[in-house]
This record gives sequence, structure tokens and C-alpha cells, in this order.
Amino acid sequence: METIADVPVATCATVWQHHREIRFLLVFHEALYFGNSMDHSLINPNQMRHHGIDVCDNWEGDFGIVPEDIFIPFDSVCQ
Repeated sequence: METIADVPVATCATVWQHHREIRFLLVFHEALYFGNSMDHSLINPNQMRHHGIDVCDNWEGDFGIVPEDIFIPFDSVCQ
């Protein structure tokens, strides 16, 4: 893969929709901002842990975040 130069650091937001039609607005401060050049979000699990968000990253089980009483799964694609 080619490197991407001059990627700004910004406060970014993304929306995740639960199967019950509930939408969650996820806001990340000091995140890499790729604009429309990516069809997904890059979220740093260690940054979330640092701010008190429970992260499940056990590759043999659940993979996502647990804000309050709902599980937000991560998609993982290896290339």
C-alpha cells in the first residue's frame, strides 16, 4: 500500500445503527481524518480504553465496544 501524506488530526464523528433502528453518534477527538477517501472509520482501541470505554478485542470472541448496555461490533478485514 502507498502511504498517505498530510492526514489531518481532527475531531471526527461516525454513526452506527443498531438493528432496532437506534442510531449512535460516535465522536472521536484527535483522530486521523481521511475525509471521503475511506468507506470505514479507523478507531484506536487504546485511545478508547484511555478514556474509560470498554473495548473487547479478543480475536477468539467478541470484537467491538460496550458503551453502557449495548455491544457495537467492529468489522475487521485483513488484506
